[in-house]
Amino acid sequence: MSKATTALFSESGALASAVQGYQLRPGQQQLAGAIADNLEQGGVLVAEAGTGIGKTFAYLLPALASGQKVLVSTATKNLQEQIFQHDLPLARKVLTSTAKAALLKGRRNYFCHYHFSQLEQSDPADLKEKQYRAAIGKFAERTRDGDLVGLEGVPEDSPILDMVTSTADNCLGRDCDFFEECFVQQARQKAKEADIVVVNHHLLLADFALKSEGFAEILPDIDAFVIDEAHHLPNTAVQFLGKRLSFRQLAIWHKDAEEAVLSEAPDAVEARNSVKALYKAAQDTLLSVNRHGEARFDGAALDELRDFWASLFKLEEALHAAQKALGVQQSRGKLLANVSGRLDEMADTLAAFIARKEKQQVAEAKEVGEEPAVNAVAEARWLDTQSRGFMLCIAPVNAAGRFASWIRQSEASWAFLSATLAVGGQFTHFIRELGLPSDVPTLQLDSPFDYRMQAVLYHPANMPQPNARDYTEAVIDAALPLLKRSRGRAFLLFTSYRALYVAERQLKDSGFNLFVQGKAPKGKLLADFRRAERAVLLGTSSFWEGVDVRGEALVCVVIDKLPFAVPNDPLTRARHQLLEEKGLSPFMHDSLPQAVITLKQGVGRLIRDSRDYGVLMIADPRLSSKGYGKVFLDSLPRMTRTSQFAIVERFFNYHERHDAR
Repeated sequence: MSKATTALFSESGALASAVQGYQLRPGQQQLAGAIADNLEQGGVLVAEAGTGIGKTFAYLLPALASGQKVLVSTATKNLQEQIFQHDLPLARKVLTSTAKAALLKGRRNYFCHYHFSQLEQSDPADLKEKQYRAAIGKFAERTRDGDLVGLEGVPEDSPILDMVTSTADNCLGRDCDFFEECFVQQARQKAKEADIVVVNHHLLLADFALKSEGFAEILPDIDAFVIDEAHHLPNTAVQFLGKRLSFRQLAIWHKDAEEAVLSEAPDAVEARNSVKALYKAAQDTLLSVNRHGEARFDGAALDELRDFWASLFKLEEALHAAQKALGVQQSRGKLLANVSGRLDEMADTLAAFIARKEKQQVAEAKEVGEEPAVNAVAEARWLDTQSRGFMLCIAPVNAAGRFASWIRQSEASWAFLSATLAVGGQFTHFIRELGLPSDVPTLQLDSPFDYRMQAVLYHPANMPQPNARDYTEAVIDAALPLLKRSRGRAFLLFTSYRALYVAERQLKDSGFNLFVQGKAPKGKLLADFRRAERAVLLGTSSFWEGVDVRGEALVCVVIDKLPFAVPNDPLTRARHQLLEEKGLSPFMHDSLPQAVITLKQGVGRLIRDSRDYGVLMIADPRLSSKGYGKVFLDSLPRMTRTSQFAIVERFFNYHERHDAR
């Protein structure tokens, strides 16, 4: 660690002078030194930084001081905004840095002049759409960057946003009449000129997967990648390496293709007819599966859908006919060229879905002298259906092979950071998931919080097995004395919506103010929870992480089960099958590590500050009855553990007296 980095984080350093109430955190200082060394020397670093270490400044300050072009990738757009709007300005102030910074998001986050002009050529469907259009029009007049985070009066999930934004498919690029005004292009240009670029994992991986969502052209110029909340990266990478073809995608293409032919080749009867025939084939495919409602099919169940396969083969024929007809016409205009190119991509996806590609990929890799890891090339294939749509899905079992090649090709340094990467003190699972070298440097830094004084792990005795029919009722019965003693001020975190709804019914007349996921936007639920007396929030997956409630508003977190993923999705099944073929245990090498990391995230909701205190209740009896329970316990912060409620009462009594002084 350089003396400059050490001095920066010292009690009399630049950070202390800029941040009121700054306290020296050796873990932060150590992490900053490791990141500074990694920036200087290159290579890969994997680090777990416990809650409260201050990892954001531990990487921002060395990144700014390095003089390199650094890309910071975060798990969510909210964290992306936090870093860019708040943390980066303070870090630049600390260093009196003149480094340029840029925030870059995916296309759907930016207003598109072209698509708004197309929308304005039609009448609104109803009064609500008319109001939304007016709000968007006013936004377009005043915005400087086109970022829809500043759009008011239109819900985030409104379909109209799809009509005023672009995608990689329907963007006309330099052929667009509004290219010089394009907010996406302006954002990309700022990113090209910036020293620090802040993106999110979705955007980063979309571009690595060559889907050109935002900034693929600047990737070769990046000197260093800092991946925050890196525990999300393996699954996000798999998502973006996959291929999907949906009825909605075909329907949007049909609308665009009809407009393109009418505008640029009105005499092309064969092209017009082929577009209609393709859409008719897509509708027939939908009819073959829509009776199933919302369902998922893979393996033998997928193979047995005879009507679906018959219609899918006809869809492939119609798609090839449209390819041929539009290929003749595509040189007549930019719209025709666009829809023709999109059709080629859809044809590739459909062909990959129909013909299993695993053996071909292995053979191709061997031909070029590579011996691919089995997991890097194997794929899962499945069909998702709804009453008004379907989606064909293909995805690699994991991203290890591809990600390893991205790192090599980047010729940049990489730092993977999170509060939850290690399992039982080991990083083996994360390293394997991303295909990193087994000897990659790792660093595990515990939280600076005094968990032995600030927290108690309450594990009630005599709980039924988690698969018991009345298990959730038993969890609430065990939690009620705790909730009454804590006077609410609690998160109840569940592993399923079903359990959440059972708990809601059971707590309905308990005298607590209930805040239930799905009943209001997440931000409003949290704001109302913080203000309310006797507040109890019931949440599932999205509340297990990224939620920060400090102080006495939250003194209790209840977790119903150890968060093992249900192994019934196609990717999990395929991954487990491959592990078995390699003589490895799917449970020990996949299910258990994933569950440990998820549990660590949920536990992390309790203590967010050095002055916080609280009780963590884990109801699942497997924590103490199964041998693997020790892996979970060894991965959690060291805190007092008890199955006696009297210990919990003494803990609350102590802290309430102590805080009253």
